Amino acid sequence: MYSQLKIFLIFFVFLLFCAPLPSEAKMVSINREGVNIRSGPSTISQVKWKVDKGFPLKVIGSRGKWYKVRDFENDEGWVYSPLTIHKAHLVVKKPVINIRNGPVPTTALSPRQNMEWSSKP
Repeated sequence: MYSQLKIFLIFFVFLLFCAPLPSEAKMVSINREGVNIRSGPSTISQVKWKVDKGFPLKVIGSRGKWYKVRDFENDEGWVYSPLTIHKAHLVVKKPVINIRNGPVPTTALSPRQNMEWSSKP
């Protein structure tokens, strides 16, 4: 009985330290206007859609200097990595939102911000 417990504990410790850990998703955003999201990692690949500055993307893979990306609607494509930056951006899905100065509903509203809009067909 003791030997079985010992084997189980050794196996558990092995799994704990050797199993791959999930990595944090790498997020990027587009750093200029009119960037093509393509069907493959090449300038000769078909353009799937275009995005503008600030459009956020999740990196799900890479090949050379190309990122395989997924957008907030779960559409996937490829973008040339020098056309991206590691700056936080977000997508607002509502026509009007309140942005507050703090984390509680009673906090004062922030002044209206200029927003850049990106879209795809």
